[in-house]
Amino acid sequence: MPAQIFHSYGWPAIQAALDNPGYARDPSAQWARTFPKIPWGPASDDEVAAERRSLRALEEAVAQADSDPRAFQAVLACLETDPHPAVRHAAAWFLLSRVGEERSRQALRAAAIEDEDVQVRWVAWYAFRLAERQTSTDAAGPVPG
Repeated sequence: MPAQIFHSYGWPAIQAALDNPGYARDPSAQWARTFPKIPWGPASDDEVAAERRSLRALEEAVAQADSDPRAFQAVLACLETDPHPAVRHAAAWFLLSRVGEERSRQALRAAAIEDEDVQVRWVAWYAFRLAERQTSTDAAGPVPG
């Protein structure tokens, strides 16, 4: 039970503090990108089935994303429009491996700023920061040896 409480309340609070250190949350603030609210509590069978379908579609798109540009666009669409935070979170983790591509960076930048789910924002922020480091290292050129 304590681990579940920490996962539900403590970990999101830590991530939110890292996301916005030193400022209390403004209750009047609205995220620029919001999704239909999924109520707390047990999910209905329809909700569970919809999330499973979304995750399955994402898995198929991820498997084909390297060879099919439409599949890559489907992954981007999952990050940008899927109502299930778990699906957006998984899409952001996949895009972490594609941060070298401009379209990935744009989607991750938007998710890091606008997504209402703290875990999605954190993964997107992390991936975007890695992309910035990679870009600055590439621009600096080879290290003299």
